[in-house]
Amino acid sequence: MSVSNSVKHQLQDPGRSLIRPVPNFIDSCRFLSLLFLLILTGTLLLFRFTEPGALGPGFRCPVHQYTGLLCPGCGSMRALHSLVHGHLIPALRANFMMVLLLPGLLYSFAYGLLTGREPGSNPRLKARLSNMLIIVLLVFTIGRNLLGGV
Repeated sequence: MSVSNSVKHQLQDPGRSLIRPVPNFIDSCRFLSLLFLLILTGTLLLFRFTEPGALGPGFRCPVHQYTGLLCPGCGSMRALHSLVHGHLIPALRANFMMVLLLPGLLYSFAYGLLTGREPGSNPRLKARLSNMLIIVLLVFTIGRNLLGGV
């Protein structure tokens, strides 16, 4: 049984690892931001050049399918389709919370792509914003279900 040179060297130098580290760009904010923006661009192009019914019956929300309730994301595909065609009012009717949050989301990922960092490095501020977002989405979800699909 032959042992490779790198294994022999590892046995002689226990400080050297056999496992090579993953390149830094894979776990960086810049890579994830680029990946998100590419996926979003592809989705927007798909919505721009196809009609919602042309893709088949469409994605069925499991929350709505099994409970009959609208989740915060229900209507997002229709809203994006309306937005890429320049129809703001139908987009707001489909899911106004997604339309309102989309600019902030795009800013966040564009900032990460350009700087390689997350926007807002203050952990207390990020925690507060995250908590506020959860509360806003909960209120939105409850309100749209009580008001009949807002």
